[in-house]
Amino acid sequence: MAFKRSTLVLALTVLSVGATACRRVEPVGSGGGAALMRNLMRGEALEIVAEERGLTESLQRAAARLRSADASVRFDAFVTEGHPVRSRKIPRIVVGTRDSNRALVLAQRIGVVVDRTDATTRFQYGGEEFADAADACIATFEDPDRPGLPVTLVFANSEAAVAAHCVTLLPAWRPWMRVLHQGRVAREGPLHLDGAPRSGEFTSFTRARSAREAALVPITVDLEGFDVRTTAGMPPDAFARYAGSCRASLQHVRAWCAFDGQAPALDLVVWTNVFDYLEDGDPNALSTFDPLARRTDALILYSCDDGGAGVARAWASSALGAPAEPWMLDAAGVDAAWTWWGRPMPSWLAGCTAAVGVRKLSELTAADATESDSAHVISPLRGALWRFLRETRGPEFVRELWRGTQRYEPVDADQEAFTHWVMALAQSARAEHEQHRAARRAGDWKFDMLRGIGTCDFRATRGQGRLRGYGSLEFDTLLDGARTLGADALLVTAFARHEPGIAPVFGDATRRELAPREGDVRILAALLAGSAHGMRTLLSPHLLSGDGGTFSGTWTRSDERGWQEFFDRYARFVEHHAALAELGGASVLSIGTRLAEVSSSELVGRRPNAPEAEWKRAGWARVVAAARGPFSGALTYAAGSPEELEKVPFFTDLDYVGLELSPTLDLDDTSDGLNARNEITRLIDFSLDALERTARVTGRRALLTQATFSPTLDGAASVLGVGHTSTDWQAQQYLDLSERLKVWSGSPTLAGVFVWRFGAEADEPDYSPLIDTARARDAVRALLESLPRR
Repeated sequence: MAFKRSTLVLALTVLSVGATACRRVEPVGSGGGAALMRNLMRGEALEIVAEERGLTESLQRAAARLRSADASVRFDAFVTEGHPVRSRKIPRIVVGTRDSNRALVLAQRIGVVVDRTDATTRFQYGGEEFADAADACIATFEDPDRPGLPVTLVFANSEAAVAAHCVTLLPAWRPWMRVLHQGRVAREGPLHLDGAPRSGEFTSFTRARSAREAALVPITVDLEGFDVRTTAGMPPDAFARYAGSCRASLQHVRAWCAFDGQAPALDLVVWTNVFDYLEDGDPNALSTFDPLARRTDALILYSCDDGGAGVARAWASSALGAPAEPWMLDAAGVDAAWTWWGRPMPSWLAGCTAAVGVRKLSELTAADATESDSAHVISPLRGALWRFLRETRGPEFVRELWRGTQRYEPVDADQEAFTHWVMALAQSARAEHEQHRAARRAGDWKFDMLRGIGTCDFRATRGQGRLRGYGSLEFDTLLDGARTLGADALLVTAFARHEPGIAPVFGDATRRELAPREGDVRILAALLAGSAHGMRTLLSPHLLSGDGGTFSGTWTRSDERGWQEFFDRYARFVEHHAALAELGGASVLSIGTRLAEVSSSELVGRRPNAPEAEWKRAGWARVVAAARGPFSGALTYAAGSPEELEKVPFFTDLDYVGLELSPTLDLDDTSDGLNARNEITRLIDFSLDALERTARVTGRRALLTQATFSPTLDGAASVLGVGHTSTDWQAQQYLDLSERLKVWSGSPTLAGVFVWRFGAEADEPDYSPLIDTARARDAVRALLESLPRR
């Protein structure tokens, strides 16, 4: 299967195999959303219905681009006014205003109330009135005219709003509805298959948003064209610094825009609370601009901010109109700020280009570049490209590019010139950059022992998710508690998807495949919070095969091409998180865990492939280089077992030997658990012996990156009772680890222990038990205090 997701066009995800209709439409029956998903994935064409002529041209361009895409992602997308159609077995997206009969009928089906005789264009939903031109509703449910297939509806008060929402829309399969007011979510919730709302399950964000907005404080500041509000209690020095960056960015962008008209009326809201910002902000960016609301939301996160890129994008878009291609908006903002998340641009480019050089111009100008490559590499290089074009071809050229009256079609000479320009810029900062890296590494290596806790966060950012998790007040409280136990280090876990696949709910077009599903902003917040609490930090990213999948890489590839494709992808995944770790000031980065089939160069199987070992060695060399480029700190890899530990050939290329220590009872007969302490201590000793051997052979210090113990005693169920658990047993295991470490001959090689995991409640209690009882925490305190002090 191949999927296409783009922010330049209507982002439509369909399985493409060359025909024009579904092979088979499965009756929905009791299958609900899952059956809609399967039928959508079987679709080999997609109909985009737009009865209003004003929408046709832009949608025709979108469909044409999709039809002319690469063979692996091409499919037959076509725009109609609703008739004729090629087949009623084709899924639809229907777009329109109240002047569209088809869109109106579908909108009324989901409870939208519209009076066509009203002189004011507006609609009602759930007792609320939506009269702004930007107001819209987006919904997915079973198509009443095409049973078994999902239909996605975009209904708005104006054609401009419809077009704006379609730019990033994905067809979805889960029955769901979202109502937007001035570009922001006002109501959201699940639907029945036929489109009827589920009683009591709809969430209204209007009241919470009104309360949050009411708490904002107007600020008088010299920022031409912007009305500014900030979070109450905003530190004056932080805002003054940010306001200065915004003024410089605006001055910069006005110079090349050459706009001599009246300054546009825009809003700027500056947040300091992560979750308040994330209610409407981009989870992978420090600012976001809503052209419908003409508003920029920006986040100041400790010393990190966007440097004024958001206000520059807003001003350019309002003065010149929307750019001809989306990459230009990104490029112009970064060029104006000339920083990246608080880092000077030349120094940041020196790190980004150290490993793999400068990306191709065709990659930088692709609409979906940040889908398959790190935004922390692509966006800075786009900013550099915009500045390069201004300096070499002049402001008029970039204005014409923006307006679409001039096309940029780079040739080899352009690539060579741009690469030379970027490398010269990076070289001018390389000496300072290398001094910074050397100082960082020297400081990180001064510690005697990392006494750490491990954290993990799967939670959503809306609703109750705002009360806990990375970036919340509860997380700060958790770190305070960890410090009282003697912890001086924090492990932050992140999870990304290798293949996100079809979105269950529309509106996920901005979701990036390389970025952690927690979002870059929340991972950065966790790393910076650890530093603010005086803790060294370790970032441990995991690449999953899908939303609920296993670690990507836990299976072998069949040939050299398969291994190259995997390591291409994996190296860019690691590079993205290496950049994120650098921005967050992490001391250590793990480049993977539990990838035994990939990490080992040992030949296995009935028909071992001798060249495979070399392919994997070359692949891991690329991964290490990709991490070293942007990241100044130390690297490790966390083996998932003692068996994997001793088969990893690239530990000498890293700074630490890592092992996840999570011994459990065998559970293979009724005697297991009856002598539990002996069983667990035997497993601990086996793991520590392997860790010591590997550390001494490689000459690297050792890290226990995940020391976790389950409170369950399932193996003794026949004697102790089904489901028997014991917090005393969980605590005892940590105490036993402490005792084993005291007499361990490999103690001189130990660099740290991270106890897994701290949190408020368990998402997967059997798989990842929490340390959430007084007995377990007392045992953890004893373990951390017993670690050697040199």
